[in-house]
This record gives sequence, structure tokens and C-alpha cells, in this order.
Amino acid sequence: MFKKKIFFIGMTIIISIIISVHYFGRLVDMKMADYVTEEVNKVSKILIRKILNNDFIDQLDVDNLFVVVRNDNDDNLIEMIDLNTPKVNNILGKVNDEILYYFSEFDHGNVELFSKYSSVFNNYMIGNNSGTYINVPLGIVFSNPILFGIGPNIPIKILLSGQVESNIITSIKQYGINNALLEVKLEIKVREKIIFPFSNRYVDIGLEIPLIIELISGKVPENYLNTQNSGIIE
Repeated sequence: MFKKKIFFIGMTIIISIIISVHYFGRLVDMKMADYVTEEVNKVSKILIRKILNNDFIDQLDVDNLFVVVRNDNDDNLIEMIDLNTPKVNNILGKVNDEILYYFSEFDHGNVELFSKYSSVFNNYMIGNNSGTYINVPLGIVFSNPILFGIGPNIPIKILLSGQVESNIITSIKQYGINNALLEVKLEIKVREKIIFPFSNRYVDIGLEIPLIIELISGKVPENYLNTQNSGIIE
């Protein structure tokens, strides 16, 4: 009888510990989610802008990226600005390949690249030969700025090389007298994975990078303000 009582007490303690650990783990996950998502969003945008730096943009062949169609009766009147689809697809393919290459190397622990981008990783993330992490102080669970730094840090792994999509966004508007201002931007969308101790979450990153700003001589009709989006390339 005594042994059964000890066994029952022991099992109760074990089950209570398991439930408590599970509950605390879920609480930690929920508290960390917003913090980590914000950090990942911020870091990813910085990384993408550094990866797609001016040197990379300059190497893209943007000549003849668009064709200006003018009115047959009035050469000064712009009827349409059409994108060169094959060239757009080529540019988007290169952008996607560049981002995926770097992000995949980060995920695989390329120490040399971590060193190259040390200004980003030292300030926000930690990179080593096992991948990319964010150190989150356990004190964040208390939701109190005073207690934020209390407790050990919990390393949260980030998988950067998820789904990458890019798109070309164009806008045209009247600029001054008889001129049109054309803006062409790269729209980048990335889905990344955050591996928490008790769950996994995904975060969607989105940003726009200017590609071309060009002044075109010619009047745009008042009823024509065209925004053309090429098909998204994954």
C-alpha cells in the first residue's frame, strides 16, 4: 500500500512537471514571437539591401527595360509604357538567385559570409557554423523592461532561405509641363522560418528597392495613370 502511494505521488509530480514545462514553454513561445519576428523582419531587410547593393544593381541589364508607345497623330502624347517581359524575367531571376544563394549560405553556417556581414550579425543576430540564431533573453517572458535582461539567453534558430518572390512595380505620373516621371522598383517578398523551442513560425518580409527613375519627354493623358506589374517570379 505504501509503495502504491509513493508511486502515485511520484507520477503526480512527474505529470505536474511535464504540464508546467509545457505551459511555460508555450508562454515563452508567445512572448518571444513578437520580439523575434520584429528582429527577423529588421535584419532580413538590412541583409537584402546589402546583398542587392549598388554594385549588383549596376550589373543588371536595365537598358531597354521598357518601351514608350506614342500617339500616331501626336508624337508628344504618351499612350502606353510597356515592359520588356523577357528582360524583366531575366532580372527577377537574377535577383531571386542572388538572395537565395546568400540566405542558403547563411543557413548552412558559411562563417566567411558571416564575417563579411559582421556589422549586421554582431548587432542583431549570431552566425556560426551551425546556422543563424537570435539570442532572446528569458526575461522577456515577464513583459517588463526592467526584467528584460534577467535570465539566460535562449538561442532561436532562423532559416532564412525559404520562399523568395520578386516583382517589378512601375508607376508613371505627370511631371512638370509635357514630361512624365517613370519609376521602376523591385518588390521583394521572402518567407522565413523561426524555430522556437516548442513550435515553428513563419514570418513574411517585404520591401521595395528603387531600380530606375527616369524623366520621359511627353505628355501623359489626364485619364491615364498606369501601374504595371509583371508576373511574380518565385
